[in-house]
Amino acid sequence: MNALKLVPAHLRHRFPDGLVAAGTVPLVRPRTLAIVGSRDALPETRDYARHLAARAAAAGVVVVSGGAAGIDTAAHEGAMAAGGPTWVVSPVPIGEVTPKENAPLFARAAATGGAILTRQLRSAILKSSIYFKRNELLVALADALVVVQAGQRSGALNAAKHARDLGIPCWAVPGPPWLGAAMRGCAQLIDDGHARPLWRTEEVLAGDLAGDLARHTFDANPPKQLALEATAVLRSLGEKPMHVDEIIEDCSINAGAVTVHLLTLAGLGVVLEHPPGWFRRLR
Repeated sequence: MNALKLVPAHLRHRFPDGLVAAGTVPLVRPRTLAIVGSRDALPETRDYARHLAARAAAAGVVVVSGGAAGIDTAAHEGAMAAGGPTWVVSPVPIGEVTPKENAPLFARAAATGGAILTRQLRSAILKSSIYFKRNELLVALADALVVVQAGQRSGALNAAKHARDLGIPCWAVPGPPWLGAAMRGCAQLIDDGHARPLWRTEEVLAGDLAGDLARHTFDANPPKQLALEATAVLRSLGEKPMHVDEIIEDCSINAGAVTVHLLTLAGLGVVLEHPPGWFRRLR
């Protein structure tokens, strides 16, 4: 594989230099979905990661993951099995592989229309900070992030943090109660309002990844069950969080009524409150 130093146009606003790639990085920005999760993945979560990645690839979406064992590997494999490209975001320089047993996976990804991407230019002792930087790049490359499996101390939770910092939509797979600790990180993300629960694959593919127009504009027609005042509240919101006081001023509606409408909208899944008192529109 030939390493190519490059900075694709769609990355210049976040990564002005130091990005290295091997393989194929298209000139036109594709739709992208990051899929991450535990290295010690359960059989059923590995299967779902493959399924989700294959469905995304079949829809023309590039699957992005970190090349690690477990969920990452399953995501890359699922995308390639469906004939789509996948981007491996690596914590090590081009020419090195971690884990070493994934060397064939890295090579295949670069040879089948995908790419290996890294900001790590020199060999270094692998420590948490290097993986955290890898996660930041991985999330910044994505239109949406799905955490398939995460325990309470999973590295996938760091990827979710970067998604919050960068304003990238984050989804988490809710696990059944009998999976217990293996899914506790996903449950915590949902409970804290840091991720939307992914009950059906179609939710992310038909929502955040539906197409360029859908990713950059909002539906002009609000849900039909909303009261007239609630639609005014909804239309005042955008991608960036607004404080409730700003919303009240913008809508010229009674403060108590605005609060009720915001809670209703949050319950319908069209508005997210984070941090407390700040609201943004999800769709």
